[in-house]
Amino acid sequence: MRSINNPAEDSEQQAANERADSLSGALSKKEDTTPVGVHTVQGEVLRIEHYNYLVRTYIGDVIHLYLDDHSQVIWSVWPGDRIVAMVDDLGHVLMIQPDQ
Repeated sequence: MRSINNPAEDSEQQAANERADSLSGALSKKEDTTPVGVHTVQGEVLRIEHYNYLVRTYIGDVIHLYLDDHSQVIWSVWPGDRIVAMVDDLGHVLMIQPDQ
């Protein structure tokens, strides 16, 4: 049970609350932060030639995606597959996986 007007307990509780607030703030900032220049692409793979993928997005745009040794492929994809990819502004794939 907490005593009334105990400055030591009050300051300890206040310090604990401040630490918890700063940690939750850091986590929420980390979750809300998207790397600059990276976006998500969703669509259907039309053609694959070596490391170049031709994809029709769900809004109808046809785009080229480029995979390299640094691209993370979660599962193999083939023409006709629907995919989700994290792509930089230059069209280089950071991560690609089937869309479910």
